[in-house]
Amino acid sequence: MCLLESDTYILDPEFIEHNFSLLEDDEFDICGTFRGSCSDALHKIIWHRYKKVHPLPSPESVNLWPAPLFITTKILRKCSHFQSFNYTKGVYYDLLGAKVPVNCSGDTMVYASLELLALKPKVRIWPFVNYHANAYTDVVKINRGASDLVNKDGTPKKSIGFVHIGSLSSLLGGYVRTDDGVPFRY
Repeated sequence: MCLLESDTYILDPEFIEHNFSLLEDDEFDICGTFRGSCSDALHKIIWHRYKKVHPLPSPESVNLWPAPLFITTKILRKCSHFQSFNYTKGVYYDLLGAKVPVNCSGDTMVYASLELLALKPKVRIWPFVNYHANAYTDVVKINRGASDLVNKDGTPKKSIGFVHIGSLSSLLGGYVRTDDGVPFRY
């Protein structure tokens, strides 16, 4: 199965075939990208709990993100909550293995990511490529967790098969463009 946010674009159809073959050949249970998307207090707790279990990219990138996320149906069905989730100060959460020190929250997929990490699946991490419009330049291109794939200006050294447009408003405003300068449009 492939979960895909509406502002993720597949640039290379072979990328999809490749990821599905990794799942079908039982090499991995999940192929995807990681992001932060939660309160700093949660970042720290998740990093300390799961960094030895999975090769998490960094303390700021601890949650799986459907941009895109390839996952076996069997594992996905073990997730119970995909929306944002609020954590209450002083409450112990089994998936965190700790009490949270402050009221905090996690965005889309944070709770499901914890459920998945607790299962100890075989994970193939793709670098996360995100394009954001910027008021001062035409486009800022950001890549987290994959510095070996990024030029000094933030552009990818080679295509990794997909891009996540960080904001639909950037897309609608015509700030996000192809290499030829043509705006991405719906």
